[in-house]
Amino acid sequence: MLSRRSFLLGNLAGLATLAPGFNCVAALAKKAKVEPVKAGPHSLARLDWPPAIVPDRLGMADKGFCCIADEYGRLAIVDLRKPSNPKTPPKVIAELGGLGKKIVDFKVYLGRAYALVLSASENSEAQYALVTVNLTPITDPSILTSVALDRFSEATCIAASLDLVCVAGTSTAGENLIAVYNAGTKGAKMDATPLSTITAEMPATLMDLQDRNLLVLEGGSNSQLQYFGLIDPRTPTTRATVKLEGDFKAMARFKDAAIIAGTSSALGASGGACVAKSIALEPQLRMVSEMPLDPMLNVFDASAQKDRFMIFGESSNDRMLASLLFNKNKTLTREQVITLEKQNGGYGSHSSVSLFGKNVYVASGWAGVQMLSQVGTNWAFAYNYSIPRLPASSLATWGDSVVLAGADLKLYNIQQPSHPALSSVASLTSSVKSVVGAGSYVICLTKDSILLRKMDKLNDTIATVKITGQQLCFDKQQQRAYVLKDGTKKNTTSLNKFQVYSNSLSAEKVFEVPGVFARASAGGGAILLGGINDVSLYKLGEKAELVGSRHFENLGVRDVVLLDDFIVISAIDQTSKGFCLILSKDEKDLHVLGSADLPHDGAALAAYNRTAVAVGRTPDGKDLATFIDFKNPSAPKVVTSVQTIEAASAVSMKDQVVIVAGRGMDLLSAT
Repeated sequence: MLSRRSFLLGNLAGLATLAPGFNCVAALAKKAKVEPVKAGPHSLARLDWPPAIVPDRLGMADKGFCCIADEYGRLAIVDLRKPSNPKTPPKVIAELGGLGKKIVDFKVYLGRAYALVLSASENSEAQYALVTVNLTPITDPSILTSVALDRFSEATCIAASLDLVCVAGTSTAGENLIAVYNAGTKGAKMDATPLSTITAEMPATLMDLQDRNLLVLEGGSNSQLQYFGLIDPRTPTTRATVKLEGDFKAMARFKDAAIIAGTSSALGASGGACVAKSIALEPQLRMVSEMPLDPMLNVFDASAQKDRFMIFGESSNDRMLASLLFNKNKTLTREQVITLEKQNGGYGSHSSVSLFGKNVYVASGWAGVQMLSQVGTNWAFAYNYSIPRLPASSLATWGDSVVLAGADLKLYNIQQPSHPALSSVASLTSSVKSVVGAGSYVICLTKDSILLRKMDKLNDTIATVKITGQQLCFDKQQQRAYVLKDGTKKNTTSLNKFQVYSNSLSAEKVFEVPGVFARASAGGGAILLGGINDVSLYKLGEKAELVGSRHFENLGVRDVVLLDDFIVISAIDQTSKGFCLILSKDEKDLHVLGSADLPHDGAALAAYNRTAVAVGRTPDGKDLATFIDFKNPSAPKVVTSVQTIEAASAVSMKDQVVIVAGRGMDLLSAT
């Protein structure tokens, strides 16, 4: 047996033997990196939205506005009519999401757009639908109807004209089916109703409907044309069937003149080359002339207008346009072949071209839309526009939840402000003008309604009230929502009051006040209104009692916030220089207690606990969030300005976290 001394010495020897190993491990250990603690307001996390949609589908609406749809069910309306004019710069004027999970085909006719979409049915099986979008007004598109296409196992293309819409594909019985629908007149809201069906000889790949005559391009490697009369859409007639030698992928039509483009048969006279063929449709369909499209090797799309066709395709190295003229006999002559500038970022799943007047628009990838204009007798590159998303129109908060509103509703969890997470996205039938939080509920002001939804179930609408308004605000203490809309008399504003319940919205009173107001903030039974050059404070009871008002001779009001003790507003002068003003609530003239200069245009404002945050854009295009301390209301001072999310358009304060919405979301620390 070992003595106590031997035991201790033996253990010490063992430790000495292992010592080098322990030293080695200690040598490998690294001191943990200590992140410096940031002092003062700073960004905690930023979630940027993708900068653009892929312009897969392109159509032209009234007055030359571009309607651009991507593969994933989003629509953007873009004004590209005069991009070189500083007064009319290219811009996205409207946005709409939720058309479907995938857009198969897309057509625009006058004041409507039609989308053939693939969506999921109640049993999660793929289902096709015809979605009708109202483009009136063009700045506020909305989904009119969505009709399930139960007859089709696969739908491939659509055509629209006047009050008719045609859908082609494979029926559930395996037939090559074309269904004719009554779409209703412009402005009427009605589901597309089936009128008749046509059994085609081959699968339809493209269709064009004009003057109650339907031209259908069918097949693949051995294409053919079929021409149907729809004078009486309930009894279609077959007017002509023409076999084509080759694989034709593009078709365009102007009245009784049409063109097809593709690859001719290897056994034909053109020997497998890329060609275009002109067609006279009246009095009988006949081929008129053929034009080689070299150096094109592949064709994507075609467009037509009076006297001209435009073919979009590619050679071995470049994408290009071929401009072809046609005379009254429909004979083709080559005008010009234009090699397009190379684009970065790759191309989308579909490539489109549209002629409109002296402009041609090409949509084919992440780089956006290329615009060419006719200069004399030549076509020349004019502009390239990358399509940005519109910024969020407003935001709502409750607990750890934030909802950003725009073309859809996005719910974020900000339990960890440094690691926010997108929880869900809810589709809408029209874009949201304004959104406010009402406890765990959110109220949305759309084109023609206010909607009540639960924050954690944004896809489900609990209550809807029809109303056309400009702005929405919520009084937390009174649990009332107010919708601002044009008054019944000239230069007045109606305040529509709603009681908010967990399962309904109840209209209570309508107050009509003098002045035109577009901004509002409510609390404690009072409402603060902001107009172009005016602010007015009202106490709302049985009637709207004016507490005070103020007119600014040289300032334009941007945003307003009503607090318990003060009024805070952001405003700009004639040079777009911004200001933050603190106003008294206790005097009839809403006396200005103090002001602070802003380094930007003060587009949106929030205030909490004697701190205000104004967001806006500087003259050199930077988006900033400016923190203002007004513990001394007669001498508010700018603490700091930090760069924030692009196109910052809304801001909210929650404890020590500032939430900024724009083309995404930025979370800022207030301390």
